[in-house]
Amino acid sequence: MTGPVKGGMDIDLSGYGSYEAAYEAFEWDIPEAFNIAGAVCGRWAEAPDGKRRVALFYEGEDGSEETYTFWQVRREANRVSNALAEAGVERGTRVGVVLPQRPENLFANLGILQVGGVVVPLSVLYGSEGLRYRLDHSETEVAIVGEQRAGLVEELRPELDALETVITVDAPDHGDRTWADTVVPASPEFDAVETAAEDSAYIIYTSGTTGEPKGAHHAHRKLLGYVPGWQMINEFPDESAVHYSPSGWAWVGGLFAVVWGAWFHGQPVVGYGGQFEPDEIYRILEKYGATHTLLTATMVRMLRAVDHTDYDLDVEVVPSGGEKVSRDVHRYVEGEWDAVVNEIYGQTECNFLVATNHERAKSVTSPWSGPTPRCCSTTGTSPI
Repeated sequence: MTGPVKGGMDIDLSGYGSYEAAYEAFEWDIPEAFNIAGAVCGRWAEAPDGKRRVALFYEGEDGSEETYTFWQVRREANRVSNALAEAGVERGTRVGVVLPQRPENLFANLGILQVGGVVVPLSVLYGSEGLRYRLDHSETEVAIVGEQRAGLVEELRPELDALETVITVDAPDHGDRTWADTVVPASPEFDAVETAAEDSAYIIYTSGTTGEPKGAHHAHRKLLGYVPGWQMINEFPDESAVHYSPSGWAWVGGLFAVVWGAWFHGQPVVGYGGQFEPDEIYRILEKYGATHTLLTATMVRMLRAVDHTDYDLDVEVVPSGGEKVSRDVHRYVEGEWDAVVNEIYGQTECNFLVATNHERAKSVTSPWSGPTPRCCSTTGTSPI
């Protein structure tokens, strides 16, 4: 591998011949003005092939299928932006997204970012207290909620002082407005608000394994911080890549480590609205020719328990993290799928912290070029 690498929109770590060379030469090049929505969708929608380049293959639990190009995705995101602007959302407004893997989830994320709002992604798996705490703590003012949690959010509203508007998806008996009545008829044209790289984009909550969940506040520049590590764990470049993960899009891994990483590079993502059933996951992987699939070690073990010999898989790379990836997981994926497992380490606050070098027993090796790890005090200001 040869050639220099810069930051910004031209990040490409494939040009370095060694880890040491990349670490020494890497430079951040963060533009003053930057918006995640423009980087992962807008620029591809405006490209000469924007109307043909596929962004999303989606299959619902009922077997329904939808395919969206980047041009189509932006038009749907523009509808969201217009609907939100009409509802009073502006720069800095915090908007919760409580949706499973479905196209409206991604349209909502992009639409919020385009209007200058702050996305608060929330899992449909959260129970009453988990959802209440995060909506309250984040001071979410508008929430876009699917049928899975629309009733629960309605029950919680008396405890949510900041929540002013609830837009429901496929839950017409709940909320203040529905997606069908407000987003669908909105104009597909919208001039995105210009945001600085330092402007707020996301509040993403940790799992809360120690104490209350923590809200990690991320600026738009967060995406650029993901790109070098994303390229490493996905063995970039691969122009024919198709990405899929069963991980929810409210999790930083499912959203940034799969969807936004792939879309930043103009590559298609597969979404599936069904539950995690090993046979169904194998079917999705085969049907859409997924080459890159982010899976936790637990997911791999569940898949291993099912006979997969009837499926013709194209999987090449399995990024994995969130828990220890043991030798048996490596051996299974390499031996049965003829793919490689790339183990990563990171957190909601700072993901892809470690993602380089060859496998080393009981170690995930070195940090990729870019971040400089350090331990800080609880205020985050003073090194320890």
